[in-house]
Amino acid sequence: MFNDSEARREWDALPEQVVPMVTQGDRRLKMLFISQLRAFLGIAPDANAPTYEDLAAAHERVLEAVESAARSVPHDALSKPTPNRGRDMRELVYNICEMVDAMTRSLDTHDLAGYPPVDKQYDFKQSRPLETPDQVADHALATRTRWIERVALMGDADADSTVLSHAGETTQYELLERVAMHSTQHLRQIYAFLRDLGVPVRELSVEEMAPIRLMTSTY
Repeated sequence: MFNDSEARREWDALPEQVVPMVTQGDRRLKMLFISQLRAFLGIAPDANAPTYEDLAAAHERVLEAVESAARSVPHDALSKPTPNRGRDMRELVYNICEMVDAMTRSLDTHDLAGYPPVDKQYDFKQSRPLETPDQVADHALATRTRWIERVALMGDADADSTVLSHAGETTQYELLERVAMHSTQHLRQIYAFLRDLGVPVRELSVEEMAPIRLMTSTY
């Protein structure tokens, strides 16, 4: 699409401007998850996929680790840019929490309205009142608590209920999968940041993060 002018013209002719997109004749799928592609192609769901409860338990472990890591950040490093995108620890943790809070709200509204924020500086601005490592960690704790309390009310059918997102409809299961991967990826980046500072912290193992899928790269 970026290197082939003919492919670019084909893309520009489509009414949707979201990637990745799968097309089959007149059918189009704004794809975020392999499970959506399987359903689109009429392939049975993955029988070995983890349960919603297993994903939720792993995500809780990750969020607890985010809190613990945030409390370990030296005060004078709280506004130090992290590698890759240059966000400081306040913004990075706030970004994790913002997505978790959006998921929590969607369990009742079935809508991710307002997420992600249009303002690209939103997380940075909103995270400025978090002025100490404990305040950052306490914000993460409050976010995790709200989510866990709401998840405890989930029934078996709720995981398959739909949520309207900026990229189309998804299920609560798929949304949790996406949010858990997002939280875990940022936790791994926090660990790398702390290692670079020489701050010792007990890191979650790959086994403890399972069954959340991990990216091959930290950034």
